[in-house]
Amino acid sequence: MKRLYILLMVFAVASLFSVNLSLDQAINMSFENNKLLKQSEIKVENAEKTRKSYRTNFLPKLSFSANYMLRENATDLTLDGGYLPTYSPDANGALQANLLTDATGNLVIGPDGNPVFTSYAYMPDITAEVLPKSGLMAGLSLKQPIYMGGKINSAYNIAKIGKDISQLQFSMSKEQLIVDVTESYWRVLTVQENLATAREYNEMLTNLVADVENAVDAGLRTRNDLLKAQVKLNETKLMVEKAKHGLKLSKMDLSQKIGSNTNDMALENIEIIPQLDIDTNPAIQNRRDYQVLAKSVQVSKKKIDIARADFLPQIGLSADYSYLEYELNDETSESVEYTILANLSVPIFQWFDSFYKVGVAKNEHNISELNFDHYKELMELEVNKNKFAYQDAITAYNISLLSLEQAEENLRIVNDSFTAGRETLTELLDAQASWQKVKSQLTSAKMELEISKLKYNKSIGKLLTEK
Repeated sequence: MKRLYILLMVFAVASLFSVNLSLDQAINMSFENNKLLKQSEIKVENAEKTRKSYRTNFLPKLSFSANYMLRENATDLTLDGGYLPTYSPDANGALQANLLTDATGNLVIGPDGNPVFTSYAYMPDITAEVLPKSGLMAGLSLKQPIYMGGKINSAYNIAKIGKDISQLQFSMSKEQLIVDVTESYWRVLTVQENLATAREYNEMLTNLVADVENAVDAGLRTRNDLLKAQVKLNETKLMVEKAKHGLKLSKMDLSQKIGSNTNDMALENIEIIPQLDIDTNPAIQNRRDYQVLAKSVQVSKKKIDIARADFLPQIGLSADYSYLEYELNDETSESVEYTILANLSVPIFQWFDSFYKVGVAKNEHNISELNFDHYKELMELEVNKNKFAYQDAITAYNISLLSLEQAEENLRIVNDSFTAGRETLTELLDAQASWQKVKSQLTSAKMELEISKLKYNKSIGKLLTEK
């Protein structure tokens, strides 16, 4: 009783920690935890910030600048003093030089060859500051572009398209993650079913070996029959071990993709509905990669407009306020100035530089269009390829279902005949091996059917609309 109680407690605790994980839950967990998807999400955020940054180019820019100068000493300028000639006003108020004349009325010429004045004024040496020791200069500047040849508008439109592209690439990352997680999820289910089939096959052969051993002891079977059955049994043991290891690896792969440990999670089985769901008029325009290429063509066209803007005039407006303060000769001086400036720049001749740039932009646009057409053809080919693969997967699944029914019926008949002594051991072993092979094929056909349907929907742009 005590052992039974302990076992019941163990199973109860295990059931508490066992969590069912559906495919949709696994996909949602991958959306929350996948690191590559988070990188794509950050790129979308960056694209939106870039768009907002380019939008500010339409608005005026206000800047403030300030400079403070401090020198070790002020710069002085010394004017030499001396004796300066004097002048006196005449009757009309005009200044006349006070020149010295002799008795005859002639000017007296000094030794230096210059006339001699009757009186001189003495001026001492003068020292004055011409460059201040310190000063402060500050200002505000407001700049507003009026017309830049359409360059600002084209750049902003490119940023808007860039945001759209980043969002489409984010959706593409989600689509690819859905495919990857679904493949990993189905791989776990497939390996689980293969493990269950291998164990059932092992149990079948274990019972057969026991029956053959009894028959050998009774003299009804040969030692050779027993060895044949034992060889097959050993093969199933290896099959079971490989399936166990495969299950561990497949769960590790799924855990990595969804960012959570799946060892304690029970995956929910998925009902297969082998119904052909082919879009009669698939439109590749719904594909995200198609839309990315189309928007890339739009970007290349806008770049032509940016290059062409160098041919066009540019008009800008600026307003400046400046304040200056300094101390010179022990006196503080201040000045304030306001300036409004309108600027017109017209390119005249630049050695065909802008012409070459426009030519390069046009060629890049042509390359983008050719690249778009090339990948459109590949997309159409991919749609047809995935459509045929989907159709083949449905056919393979239906055939596998029928084959399993036939293999089970064949195994039942051969087993009854073997028990009645009408069939050999070899025929029974072949029937069991055929049953195991067909059942494994059906398991693989289930996975192939779901994955092929998923890839077909992805190729026609319907994957995210269904999730």
